[in-house]
Amino acid sequence: MDRKLWTEPFEERVLLDGAALPRRGLLSIRGGRGAVLFIEHGEVWVTQEGDRRDVVLSAGAWFRLDRDGTAIVQARRAASVTLTAGADAPVPEIRTPPHGESRRQGRRRGHPVLRALTALWLRLYRRSGHSARRFVLHL
Repeated sequence: MDRKLWTEPFEERVLLDGAALPRRGLLSIRGGRGAVLFIEHGEVWVTQEGDRRDVVLSAGAWFRLDRDGTAIVQARRAASVTLTAGADAPVPEIRTPPHGESRRQGRRRGHPVLRALTALWLRLYRRSGHSARRFVLHL
């Protein structure tokens, strides 16, 4: 009697082969139900639209996407991932933001003049033994 040792489809196609994700790099997969994400090295965090679970995968682990919505993959450490799908499955939309778009452009917020005034006030406050308090407006 011939026994089948696997239950998954053997016919598959590689959608993304060894894609490098820098630390905190993102990968967006839309409509990827049934696709398998394999982590070659590094560590990634996976979340799917409409799913309350968050999955953290280390090197050598794999995860089958089980939702039709968008799945977000973020590298916790620099990682390399491969995405495969069944040969007859529809091709999901895969998007990797350009370098630098995956996180905020720097940590600076606000208008440059406001940042400069705040920095000046802090320098005065620290240097003169709290005498800069007279510059604070009390509303």
